[in-house]
Amino acid sequence: MVSLNQSGKSTGKPKKTSQNHSVQRSNFALSLAHTAGGDICQTPISFTTDSRYFFSGVGSAIKIYSIATGAVVKVLSRPSKTGSHTDKITGVLLNPLNPLQLISVSLDGTIKLWDYNDEVLLRTFDVEGPITQLVLSPTHPELAYILLSSHRSHQSSLVCQYHLDLSSTYQSENVHRLRVIAELDNCHNLAVSNDDTYLAMATRFHFYIWPVNRLSDDVPANQLRSYTVREGVTKLAFNPVKNYLAVGQRTGRISFYHCFTDETKEKPIVESHHWHYKPVESLQFMVDGNYLLSGGSESVLVAWQLETGFRRYFPRVGGSIRHITISPDHKHFCLSVGNNSIRFINSVTQEMDQVVQGVQQTKTSRYDLDTASFVWAQGMLIEPHNQYLVLNASAEGVQFYDGKMDKHVLDLEVIPNANNSRGSSGDRGHISFVSFLPNGGEWMATVDTRDDKINTQEIFLKFWRWDHDQQTYVLHTRVDSPHHSQIASCCFHPSASSPMVVTTSTDKSFKIWAQQQSSSSDDLIWTCRSVGMYRDLIPSAAAFSPDGSMLVVAFGAILTIWDPTHNTVQASLCTPESDPILSLAFVSDSPYLVARSATHLFVWNLLSCTVWWSYQMNTKFLSVDPTSSRFAVVTCDQHEQVVVFEPSSPRPLLVHTLETSCLGMTWQLGELNNQGESRASENGLVCLLPMGRLQTMTIVKAGTNVSVELEADAQNEKNHLSHTDSSKLLDSTFGKRQRLKGLQVENLQRNAQSRDEYMDMGMSEQKSRRTSVDQSASAELLSAPSHVLPALESMFDVFMESLMKVRNSEEHMGQRTMDWTATDTEIEETARSTSFEVHPKSFAITPLPSLDQLFNSGANSAMIPAANDEYETSSDDADSEDDVDDIEW
Repeated sequence: MVSLNQSGKSTGKPKKTSQNHSVQRSNFALSLAHTAGGDICQTPISFTTDSRYFFSGVGSAIKIYSIATGAVVKVLSRPSKTGSHTDKITGVLLNPLNPLQLISVSLDGTIKLWDYNDEVLLRTFDVEGPITQLVLSPTHPELAYILLSSHRSHQSSLVCQYHLDLSSTYQSENVHRLRVIAELDNCHNLAVSNDDTYLAMATRFHFYIWPVNRLSDDVPANQLRSYTVREGVTKLAFNPVKNYLAVGQRTGRISFYHCFTDETKEKPIVESHHWHYKPVESLQFMVDGNYLLSGGSESVLVAWQLETGFRRYFPRVGGSIRHITISPDHKHFCLSVGNNSIRFINSVTQEMDQVVQGVQQTKTSRYDLDTASFVWAQGMLIEPHNQYLVLNASAEGVQFYDGKMDKHVLDLEVIPNANNSRGSSGDRGHISFVSFLPNGGEWMATVDTRDDKINTQEIFLKFWRWDHDQQTYVLHTRVDSPHHSQIASCCFHPSASSPMVVTTSTDKSFKIWAQQQSSSSDDLIWTCRSVGMYRDLIPSAAAFSPDGSMLVVAFGAILTIWDPTHNTVQASLCTPESDPILSLAFVSDSPYLVARSATHLFVWNLLSCTVWWSYQMNTKFLSVDPTSSRFAVVTCDQHEQVVVFEPSSPRPLLVHTLETSCLGMTWQLGELNNQGESRASENGLVCLLPMGRLQTMTIVKAGTNVSVELEADAQNEKNHLSHTDSSKLLDSTFGKRQRLKGLQVENLQRNAQSRDEYMDMGMSEQKSRRTSVDQSASAELLSAPSHVLPALESMFDVFMESLMKVRNSEEHMGQRTMDWTATDTEIEETARSTSFEVHPKSFAITPLPSLDQLFNSGANSAMIPAANDEYETSSDDADSEDDVDDIEW
């Protein structure tokens, strides 16, 4: 039930009538068209054997990336596809028995075996509970050690040994559990020795060693050896060559336990290395066992030479190091970093070769940099120049992300800052607002503030200009302290010829910034052109009309209309409620103005200066479709919902319930045509969800079954055309095999279905249909890969017949006979309508002479015999040339 408030005239404060309207079933719905983003570092990555591609679990999907380009070339386990994972993936690794197959485990309690090149699910193994980690035996790959959580909300964990039949290709079969190894509280990490003789299990303050045996009964507790670590256990790793275990601790210490001989079982020999001052999050030995890689929250990768204790550092990797993986060719150290990026460090040159960046997660606050989260007021924007998504990637920067291609584009540093991971209790600064010049303009404005509650508050208004050579925004002008207090909003004037920006502040004023000629040079600089105030009230929001003729500034609950050129008040409108307006937006090229407060939504008609309609709802975001009259709001009453309206009617166009909270929303244009225009029906509504997930939804008719898989396949096809990497790992050489097979089967079925219809058609219909079929067949033929095309000689006739009209003499003469065989009535009507007399008997067709008769006849003989005496020809007339002057034109 939604409360609808409709008011009459809005002179003064109108008398409001409340009516309750139940939300009726809508004729439209939001359909998920594309997904992007996500946490690409939630699992340790796995490489292909040639070290050209790697796999990463992202939510419930598996993304395959190219190391050379950093682009997504394929996605497995799509959310809408049958047989996919239904919960978070916790591990991906190659099948040791077949490197062309991939194993994935998830919290949904399943282990899946994939053919990742053909995107085919081979097998599914079901286990008892959520899987948090899987480790395969190095000597017996069919044996797996699985860490199970008893329940998602419980801390009890179960370590079991399972048998996986990885060599079979049956579609689905339950996995066979061999035995229970241990049931531990807060068990979070497993490690197995390289010779499969010991299994290590880590809890918060203990780690356990189990000598692996091949018995069938469950493991008794007396077979487990327990060791206490007072500083806490964070990570375990076995040396692949030497017989000892590395234990990462919460204090940053790395201890090596020698406890695998009879002399050291009870009293292990422990040696330690200590450089990290925060918990060790990742450990990885190199193949020779002489070097150890470690990482943590210090954003530094440390390479230890174990025999000498020498350390080498790779600093400023961008965030805490969550996982470390070494490529099969030992060329790259792959780091899964906490800022949702995967970085490849060249082990030889010690340089950063590649960075695969996902949607970054902002974690900053004025007081606590580790616990709070700051999101600017807009949540998410669209850059009009390239249609990129703009997000506050970090406290100091802005991220530009291509949501259609699922790829990071640009990370712009707005606040220069030293990335000191030790941090401080003060505010290092954050970005409050970002605004762009509409209609593909080249200007951007940002507002960043710094307030540590000790020193004077710092506010900066910065103007950026797009550099076509560098393909980035370059700082043009910086204004220090543009207002005396916090800035509440910032927006651009729509005119590109004379850019203008308005900022509102809690200092009870708004300022209009414009460009003017510099006195010292020929450059243009941004200066404050005018200042406006109204009744000693605080301006909370502002918006320009689409043509730029009006500026609407909200002072609390009052809307004021200004002339932006002369900075004069033209009118003032009083909102029926007392809540301050938080955001304003004009709806396309219409007189409707949408005003949003914390508890209400108002649509004003500026032609009549009345509230056209209003809703009482707790709103969170407002976004207007730039090419249509639709706008969307995110409500946060009981469940967060996306409600789409058209300003002319108070009835919602559709209501869509979100599964999780929304962190940002914006409209994105669809594919542009040759004229650079986009149809409004193809525009998508992009929502930013937790963990950096991006969902693009389109408006469709209710009941329309739009498959996410088809949209994703179309997106992959677009990636294939736009990048050097194919959507299949081998399709760049051999083409789309499955597509060609499907086309062949479809052509056979279509030919068999239309054979009878073709035989019953007339001659002209057959000819026109044959021409169209030949043209379509030639188009499909030429679109196939070159190695499957037939010889050029066999294609030439078919191709030329599809382009040129073949004249058949028999068909032509038959057509003439059918045309000349007319009824008497038609002949009489034709004669009356023409100026000459028609003789139907004179049109009798006589056979043409053969070539032998033609050459054996005399020179003066007639070449075509006359049908009657009226049409006689002579040799003199035949040989003579016609005089042009005698011809009647």
